[in-house]
Amino acid sequence: MSNRKNSISKETCVFASVDRSTPILGILLGLAQALPRSMCSLGASFKRDARLLALMVIMLSSSVANAEFTATYSVNSPTIQKIEEWVDKHTIVFIEIDDTLIMPKSLMFSFDSNPYRLFIDNLISLGTRMPAYNASVASWFQQRQVKLVESGWVDFINRLKEKGVTVYGICSMPLHLLNIEEKRYIEVKDLGITFSNSINKQEDFVIEKKEAWFSRFYKGIIFTGPYSKSHTLIEFLRITNVPSKMLVISSINQEVKAIDRALRVFNMDYYSVHYLGAREVQGKPDEQLVKLQQQELIQNGKWLEDDAAKLLLQSLKPE
Repeated sequence: MSNRKNSISKETCVFASVDRSTPILGILLGLAQALPRSMCSLGASFKRDARLLALMVIMLSSSVANAEFTATYSVNSPTIQKIEEWVDKHTIVFIEIDDTLIMPKSLMFSFDSNPYRLFIDNLISLGTRMPAYNASVASWFQQRQVKLVESGWVDFINRLKEKGVTVYGICSMPLHLLNIEEKRYIEVKDLGITFSNSINKQEDFVIEKKEAWFSRFYKGIIFTGPYSKSHTLIEFLRITNVPSKMLVISSINQEVKAIDRALRVFNMDYYSVHYLGAREVQGKPDEQLVKLQQQELIQNGKWLEDDAAKLLLQSLKPE
């Protein structure tokens, strides 16, 4: 397996650590490195195009040493144990937060033959036509409680970090909520999950910004903003570096496959893992509780966890 690292400097227009054996690539590299440093200050668009050109050259000149796509139902599975042995200090690990590391605490959102699980998704769809529903979604994200999908995630991440592995979270929000990053960071931190929280001593920086809602690195979590996970990861690698090994774990199959396709152009070894553990969490919601929870959220902007909803429902029953 190759340990070659392709890095793209944020400060200059110079390619680094790229195989020059291909004649055309060598010429391109020579031209790029001959550019005066002053040209790199011509503006943000020039810098962006130069870095993108660098990434494209690397992509065109590279071939994947080893790429594997797999699925697992548990962080404690033999599949994950094998991958844990494979990772080393040259590896970057990206783990999706929602429905992989954590999930909502309420049984309304369990996967166990549950017709109510898509309640928030339905509100988001309604919000595209009736923006008032977006306020209900925002209230839910700010007030809800979460739980670990599996307790083993904490030890797994800690073991990786002890080996010198870099571990980041990935968070894809369904709509633009101001200042949600700190809330999501605290959610996982309070459950014992800590990521590699800085890059070059920076805990917070923009990955890509074309509008008010943008992708962002915040305390070890990559927030995708309005972009797909695969696009955001490519942009993140573009402004940081391409490692020799990578592991991506996500709960959504089509996104795992999209990331897998995006990474195949790089000269690295990687695993794409479709994680299905959230589907194994047992528990069915009570229909009366669900109706009360939905009513309180939509009408009063107040989210009630299951225990609180149960107490309220009991108080409303005639004696």
